[in-house]
Amino acid sequence: MNQPAPDGDIATVWSALRRRKVVQWGVAYAAGAWLLMQVLEYFSGTFDWPRQVQQLSTLALLIGLPIVLVLAWYHGDRGEQRIRGTELSIVALLLLLGGGIVWYYQHAMEASTVATPPAPSAPAIPTDASIAVLPFANMSGDPADEYFSDGLAEELLNSLTRIDGLKVAARTTSFQYKDRTGDVSEIARHLRVAHILEGSVRRSGSRVRITAQLIKASDGYHLWSESYDRELQDIFEVQSDIAGRIAEKLRVELVPRPTTSDTAAFDLLLRARHLMPQRNEPALLESRKLLEQALDHDPQYAAAWSKLAIVLVLLPGYASGEPEKTFESAEKAARRAIELDPAMAEPLALLASLNEMHGDWVEADRLYERALALDPEDPTSQHWHAVMLVRAGYLVEAGPHMQRALALDPTNGALHRWHGMQLGAQGQFEPALAEVAKSEDLGSDKFADVVRGMIRLAQGDAPGAVESWNRYFQRRGIRTQAPQLVVEALADPRRRPAALAATDDLPPDEFVFHSSVILGDADRAARVVQKLERGTDVMDNVMWWDLARPFRKTAGFRQLVRAVGLEQLWRVRGWPDKCRPTGAGDFVCD
Repeated sequence: MNQPAPDGDIATVWSALRRRKVVQWGVAYAAGAWLLMQVLEYFSGTFDWPRQVQQLSTLALLIGLPIVLVLAWYHGDRGEQRIRGTELSIVALLLLLGGGIVWYYQHAMEASTVATPPAPSAPAIPTDASIAVLPFANMSGDPADEYFSDGLAEELLNSLTRIDGLKVAARTTSFQYKDRTGDVSEIARHLRVAHILEGSVRRSGSRVRITAQLIKASDGYHLWSESYDRELQDIFEVQSDIAGRIAEKLRVELVPRPTTSDTAAFDLLLRARHLMPQRNEPALLESRKLLEQALDHDPQYAAAWSKLAIVLVLLPGYASGEPEKTFESAEKAARRAIELDPAMAEPLALLASLNEMHGDWVEADRLYERALALDPEDPTSQHWHAVMLVRAGYLVEAGPHMQRALALDPTNGALHRWHGMQLGAQGQFEPALAEVAKSEDLGSDKFADVVRGMIRLAQGDAPGAVESWNRYFQRRGIRTQAPQLVVEALADPRRRPAALAATDDLPPDEFVFHSSVILGDADRAARVVQKLERGTDVMDNVMWWDLARPFRKTAGFRQLVRAVGLEQLWRVRGWPDKCRPTGAGDFVCD
């Protein structure tokens, strides 16, 4: 049987398509559709129509193409007006198919929108009475005057916090823009404030030029701007004027707080406050001298009394001397600060710390809570309360206080070291080591190697622990085999007596307490606390590390907890993370 030639079939089909004008109708439709899409794209861009309009229009035109080709097949060659049943069925089927495609597309678009919601827009700039004080630029040309420009901005910030109804961004969040340039509106948006105060300071001898501008962040326009060319003794008048102008512009009430009118006292306080976060003997001794000089100029200066109390309570941990007299002087200074300014939180935190050192944890906790109620933004109160909670075993609760303290006082080396200890207790060893290194960079290096040794030991790096501890003793001029013996005793209990005997030859300190705990000698640990005037300050948080887990399960641990006064706090405040009561008079810890 003869098969028809394929080429002949193709030629026949092509001839029919041309005769019925299917090709012509298709080309004309495609040209018209392309022109329509160009017009639609123009209007979409001009009137900012949604992109979905163009997408649906393109889909409709594509669906229309086969319908046009069907119509051309039936009507192209003869121009018939009558619609046949077969033609109607094909067009209806194509319309149903096209409708299904459009429905599926819209459904897919809705699902995509739910699965991938639009990115959140940038937070709007607030419109309330809120402000951030940016660091004032030091235009003096002498880096040694940096403390003065920073200190002036910080004093202005403190003054503004006393304005009733005014929200003031914390020092650390605003001071992160020091030496940075950027759009004021963006800075305000990040800080979530409606206004920005910025300025510059140029100091020359006894004269100072201060420029300050209050900017409305929503439009970048100045609400107020002023330059002051004054003698240094007029600095307080300038501060009061700037705070008053801001209060006036933002329609809030300025509530005065005790301060000083003595420019020399003010300058000495700024110098001392600049040194204090370093937490080392030279810096603290120089701070004490500067603050005592400030009080010679103005004995009624509450802030100077408070800072002096802080320095005095820190000194026994970093310098030699008579701690009993130092603590007595610290308490007197703190009570004098409270007498002069009852609204200050910092001296209350100091009194809390003294109670904690002497084992009255319940009173310490009460005073810390009072301090934070007075001023939740006081970095000392947040820092020391976090430390108390960590020592007492409330590791989870301490976290937010530690983070807030770090945000408020990021240049405090001791605070970073404590954060490292907290991370170490949680098993986050590499971040812990980074925090300890940061504390050293900030000048707080006395106890860095003690903590680093604990972290290395917890990591399983015994040689690294010995190296760190040896470096700690070498810096103090002490030769001892205790670090090596402690590590050996942990691996071989038969070496424990030699290790403990070696620690007996050392002055009581953090290393001796830590070693006593991880070697399970409660009596030695309690004696360290009792021998030191700074008492529980030596404890750190080593009792809550995994290294001390075997010790926590012993009767000796319960004996130590009772000896340092912690059990009373637990029964009043609630039980810490790793302990629970077992009856009326006992407890267990994991």
